[in-house]
Amino acid sequence: MTMNEVLQCFPEPDTFEGKSQHSSKIWKYGSFELFFSDKSLYMIFTDDFVQFYGGSSLSIENWSLSKELTFDSFQDRLNSEQIDYRVKHNESLSNTTVFIEDSGVELLFETNEKKYLSAFWKQKI
Repeated sequence: MTMNEVLQCFPEPDTFEGKSQHSSKIWKYGSFELFFSDKSLYMIFTDDFVQFYGGSSLSIENWSLSKELTFDSFQDRLNSEQIDYRVKHNESLSNTTVFIEDSGVELLFETNEKKYLSAFWKQKI
């Protein structure tokens, strides 16, 4: 998806990195960051679940994403909704990644007692 295509679907970003919006590699909508390479969107990212919002112009339905979301409760929700996903445990980095098959969204859970959600992103848009 190109920058122009993003602007056909979304309003102007709240902020952007760089001197101009069209030369920027990162657009920000509230707590979400859209990353571009060669003017093509390749990743949507957030790691701010305290202020999980779309900024001044986007309304975000968080489904069940919050800082309090645990890996176990998220996995239960995926199973109840019959959503296909894969799980990768990385012991050396003390985290667990959930990859949702149909959408390509990845969620990172920090491994501690309850494995809380710490970030999510979508690449190759």
